[in-house]
Amino acid sequence: MDNEILFWMKADQDYLAGLALFERYTHNTKIGRMLRIGGATVKNRLTLSYELSKIESINFGITFVSGIVQ
Repeated sequence: MDNEILFWMKADQDYLAGLALFERYTHNTKIGRMLRIGGATVKNRLTLSYELSKIESINFGITFVSGIVQ
């Protein structure tokens, strides 16, 4: 992964680049399809950022509990 997601999160968060990362590192086709079809709306951008942060946290062993990082 080479911290690609982390770099994306710290950069300008280009929607299509983030979507490509999401599709590369997850098998959740339902969310991927929703993000592709819906386009770069505010809600989809937030969802994409959230889903990528979950993937990144799994790689670093960080646990999310009710929005709190432990």
